[in-house]
Amino acid sequence: MDINKPIYIVLVSGVILSGALFASALALHAAMPTRMELVYALSLIGTAVLILTPYLRVAVALGVFFLNREFKFAILSLLVLVMMVISFVAGLVFHIVP
Repeated sequence: MDINKPIYIVLVSGVILSGALFASALALHAAMPTRMELVYALSLIGTAVLILTPYLRVAVALGVFFLNREFKFAILSLLVLVMMVISFVAGLVFHIVP
């Protein structure tokens, strides 16, 4: 299995989905400025999708490497994913800001 196709699909889907969420929040804000809770929620979900897209990309690469029996690259992808999750959790817990 080619690794590029699933990764491409994940990255493009994440960007399109988050863009659609941001665009719908903008359109809703223009149409109904009193619905700020919904606009805020859509923007927050769009941001979350955009942030989580690279995590899903590494997870998909991990799965494809295992399916292709390329265990060296699968282990490296697993280490990268673990480091990404640890840094994300540390940022949430310790409120680390750059």
